[in-house]
Amino acid sequence: MKKPIRDVIAVNVIRLMTNTPHADSPAKLAALAGIPKETIESIIAATIDADIDTIAAIASALNIQPFALLIADDAPIERDRERLAALPSEAQSRITRHIRSVITSADNVGGKPSADHGKAFSL
Repeated sequence: MKKPIRDVIAVNVIRLMTNTPHADSPAKLAALAGIPKETIESIIAATIDADIDTIAAIASALNIQPFALLIADDAPIERDRERLAALPSEAQSRITRHIRSVITSADNVGGKPSADHGKAFSL
């Protein structure tokens, strides 16, 4: 069963607040985002549905892209795209080569590439 999006947002905001010293409380995050502290408290309690402008303001305050607040914990590769993007270019290249290698190996199981074989992959 899929987790309701308000729960996903709550978990992500709490996780990011915990890891962001300048926004580690509802009051600090609210001040940075320019929204009421009560709104932050309601979001982390998952008692309200945040609108897109609120999500964008929170994301900006946490220095992340808004989509990162909408990705469930069970999607670690998607959630870690920003962390991957922050790596040095050589590390990104090594990761990309490895992923392409794994995909190519999976595509070639049985000696027949899939229809997606050869499509570009990017972080």
